[in-house]
Amino acid sequence: MPCSHAEDLAKEIARQWPIEGCCTALDLAIVEGLASPEDSKHLWDAPGPEFLPWCSTSTHDWLGAAFCSFWWD
Repeated sequence: MPCSHAEDLAKEIARQWPIEGCCTALDLAIVEGLASPEDSKHLWDAPGPEFLPWCSTSTHDWLGAAFCSFWWD
């Protein structure tokens, strides 16, 4: 997804998918920054719990990434 939508999606994931007794789905996610949606190599990654605080304090240059992906194992 375009980075410009990643912060809103992260907020929705945290709000819409609580995990009973512990956390939210965002707490279990890894967010990756990609130059393009076809890239298999990410430019950066952030644990879900660190992503929203980083968004609120960053200048939103996205560290060279144009797209973000959310992953769960």
